[in-house]
Amino acid sequence: MMKTKLSIIALLIMSVNVPAQAFDFGVSAANGSNTDTSKWSCKKCNSAGMSGAIGISVGSSVSDDDQHSANALGYEDGFAAAVDANAASVSDSGIRTAFYAKELGSKRGDASIAIRQPGLWSVAAGYDAKYHVDSTSAVSNLVIDGNQLVANDSLVTQELNLERDRFNIDVKYRGDIFSGFIKISNEEKQGTQASSYSLGLYSATNFVKPVNTETTNLHTAVSMSGINWLAEVGFKGSVFENDIDSLYLAQTDPLLIQSTDADNKAMNIYLTGRYRFDNTTITGKFSAGEQTQDDSFSSLLGVSAGLTAPDLTLNTTDANLTFMTRINRKATVKGSIVYSDRDNDSPVYEFDQYQADELTDLIAYTSGIDRTNTTVKLSSDYRVMAGHKLSGGLTYQDAEQTAISREEKDETEIWLKYRYDSLEMWDMRFKASYATRDGAEFTTYITSDYLQNEFMRKYNFADRERTEFVVDMTHTPLDYLNIDFRGYYALDDYSDTDIGLTESTDYGYDASANLLISDIMNLTVYGGYQWIDNDQLGSSSLSYADWAAENSDEFGFVGISGQYTGFADLGILLTAEYCFSYSEGDTAVSGGIGNLGDYKSEEHSFELKATYALTQTSTVGLKYQYTDYQDSDYADIPAVNYAGDGVTNLTTLGYLSQDYDAHLIMATYNYTF
Repeated sequence: MMKTKLSIIALLIMSVNVPAQAFDFGVSAANGSNTDTSKWSCKKCNSAGMSGAIGISVGSSVSDDDQHSANALGYEDGFAAAVDANAASVSDSGIRTAFYAKELGSKRGDASIAIRQPGLWSVAAGYDAKYHVDSTSAVSNLVIDGNQLVANDSLVTQELNLERDRFNIDVKYRGDIFSGFIKISNEEKQGTQASSYSLGLYSATNFVKPVNTETTNLHTAVSMSGINWLAEVGFKGSVFENDIDSLYLAQTDPLLIQSTDADNKAMNIYLTGRYRFDNTTITGKFSAGEQTQDDSFSSLLGVSAGLTAPDLTLNTTDANLTFMTRINRKATVKGSIVYSDRDNDSPVYEFDQYQADELTDLIAYTSGIDRTNTTVKLSSDYRVMAGHKLSGGLTYQDAEQTAISREEKDETEIWLKYRYDSLEMWDMRFKASYATRDGAEFTTYITSDYLQNEFMRKYNFADRERTEFVVDMTHTPLDYLNIDFRGYYALDDYSDTDIGLTESTDYGYDASANLLISDIMNLTVYGGYQWIDNDQLGSSSLSYADWAAENSDEFGFVGISGQYTGFADLGILLTAEYCFSYSEGDTAVSGGIGNLGDYKSEEHSFELKATYALTQTSTVGLKYQYTDYQDSDYADIPAVNYAGDGVTNLTTLGYLSQDYDAHLIMATYNYTF
């Protein structure tokens, strides 16, 4: 068997060539100390030919039939196969074709192909798949049959998962004066998710809800440009279709329990332009659109006679203007104003929709909401001297909404950044900001507000003061060592809130270090931790606070990866990586209730790759991946529970926690051409 000797630099190049670790033997005799880089020019860029790499992976995933492992491995339990590719060709006429694929065949694969005439036109198409499993242990006696839930005599184990497939086409043309493009994408989402319904009498039932939707987007525009200016007119459109528009309980007469997301359409026409003066550039955009929803009512109960569909309409208007000017070679000023208006023009105002609250017997009604937002930003950069850069800015936002407890709010933020990079081995960046939120007085005339405590302040509307600090550092103390660090701290103070969130802190750090131990060993160590603490006050009597709660969340990760090239003479490359991640959340409540319990999740993952060069154009390899995952949630209770064992009159999906080990073994073959 042929053995190929390779330099260390060549092996490093090969390790990052394509996602499947295909070796690139196109660079011959790559010795870093004696290489004539002038010979590295791309001789294929302007001549006909094909180059690239393609890889095939085949193996098996073993996870004790727990498909939750597909979140980490990309494959369900059983046979696994995928294609990785990165190839390009140039025809005699200069037309270029490029093909890319990553893990195509897995649950998270994607691929694209593009054909273009440089500087004139291009046509591209792509595919992207995503898959996520929430739980494989949900249990319910209700089983999906189309848009009906059929009751069984016993509990049936079901899976909560969502799968998405997206296709897109992108066509562009570029002329000397006129240019244009058209982009089309289609996304289908299928699967299941947790949901619930109530038939009154203080009871609730959780069930597995089917998902089957399709979204199509279109974006097209034509532009015209000159030496110092550019103008573009375009159209954006979206169509959303839900194949399951309502859910019923299968009985002699099916009973409606839930209406799902309705079919809807949106369209928008815009005009944008840019003009550049000597030292100033101004950009503006104006757009107007309409969003409509005209699905038939799932039930006509309570609807005025003659109405079969709501015929909802929302008119949108958006405008923005930005500028950037360079005062001198040390100072730059930027500014923008953004306006957004949402005008609800639906005939829903012509009749009332009523909902009775079981606890108070009061009637709540719904109505259309109008929204208007205006945001103004102003900032500047100033280079004080070599290695010292100072930046500062101001942001002001005014928001108005109708039919809510606080119809107007405003937020102001000031921030300051400083960068210091005059030291040879240091690059340091600091940021501090302060923001405050205020607004109109809270109102109680909205009928639905009577159903909650009048002292209640929702966190996204309440008065707030926010202070934030961020520091980023890059340090290279040695030629073979590089260190990155980021730390952050943010405090939200809701000092005027009597019932609701009163304080929140978010702080943590991320760090990594890359170390070249020797000519044949490279290591990277990384990690981070985040803490989020919340304090809130509550009332059990719809009056002043009589209990308090503290909620704490923690997220952490640590890992190490390495690459060993000691077997370079044999054409062998070894890489390994280990990562541990952890999260925890718990809640403590005053008044003798104590700690309510916590949520925890842990995951250990390990990956080992070994690649062997058969020839100068082909390699074989072996990949092993291991995942150990477990989580637990104190809030989980049995599907059918009794007094003292859970929550009365609540039917859940049972214990949704996961605990498994999963293995993935793949054999790979890669060919470089």
